[in-house]
Amino acid sequence: MTLTVLTAATEKRLTTVERARAMLGFAAADDIAVGMMLDQASSLIAQFCRRPFGVETLRERPSLLRDCGGLVLSRDPVVEVISVTRGTDDVLAPADYEIDASGKVLYLLQDGQRCGSPNWCFDHNCHPDGRGFGLTVEYRAGYTLPGGDAESTLPPDVERAAIMSVSTMLSSRGRDPLLKSENVMGMGSFTYATPAASTPAGGLVNAEAQALLWPYVRAVLG
Repeated sequence: MTLTVLTAATEKRLTTVERARAMLGFAAADDIAVGMMLDQASSLIAQFCRRPFGVETLRERPSLLRDCGGLVLSRDPVVEVISVTRGTDDVLAPADYEIDASGKVLYLLQDGQRCGSPNWCFDHNCHPDGRGFGLTVEYRAGYTLPGGDAESTLPPDVERAAIMSVSTMLSSRGRDPLLKSENVMGMGSFTYATPAASTPAGGLVNAEAQALLWPYVRAVLG
């Protein structure tokens, strides 16, 4: 399988400073710092989930065995299939394929019905010359992120994870990262989580945020 990004996402922040403020209540004076934290949190979440979230235009040449019920594309949700080409010049008509309701699986249609074993025929054994027909799919996939003119389609759990990560970054700002406890005479004793101790396996700064993201982690095969 080869995947080429034809047009990269122009926006990568998983929420806006304004939406984060509505949840966290920080002062406007912190906007620049929170913007930087959002960039960092969004990047960490994309790395953890092994995927960008913004809409991108892609070209994919998948590998698939014959007699498969459908083709699972590498990126989802698919918002538009631009073209499906078999071989070098056999461009399929839009009526010959469809994306399922999950926005992940491409099906071949025959007489308007999904084929149980679609003849995509790009297994290397299915063509006399040993090359297979090959398949190329160009499509747009991803989520509309908060902050643009269009309504966001990003799952609320993902946006919440970004905001929670920013909250953790804000709460640890200005603190000695090595401080584990503090005893103030007449006021009480305080113990703080340190980044090294509180960061869960996987690299995110907030364990609850990381738990929210597991359904969006892309499996890596091969």
